[in-house]
Order: sequence, then structure tokens, then C-alpha cells
Amino acid sequence: MQMNPIDGQRLLYDRKMAARQISLSVRSVDYLIANKRLGTRRVGKRIMIPHCELVRFARTDHVEPITKSK
Repeated sequence: MQMNPIDGQRLLYDRKMAARQISLSVRSVDYLIANKRLGTRRVGKRIMIPHCELVRFARTDHVEPITKSK
């Protein structure tokens, strides 16, 4: 059963909460944002990640490392 936003599902997550939702570190989320692999919305000075972006990321396989080694 899908939750409707009115029923308590968040629409936007801050970086820390988004990292928890997809089981990654905040630093990894920052890297994904910087490399346009995770979409964001700005609310004032805050960077927010839409729920749909977290779902899209979670439903996709990621065989390459989050960060590239030098």
C-alpha cells in the first residue's frame, strides 16, 4: 500500500534524513548531489531531496562506486 503525502509520507528530505532513508552517509549523498545523480530542490538556503528522487535511486542498480578513486 502506497502512502499518500497527506497520510504522513514526506515529500522532501534534508541531506541527513535522505542519507538515512537510502542507507548511505551524508558525504555520499553530497557526492551524488554534486554529480547530478540525485536531484534536489532549494527551499531558501536549504537543499532538499524529493522523495521521488530517493525512490528512483533505490530502484536502480549502482555497480560503480559512489566516489571515484584518484
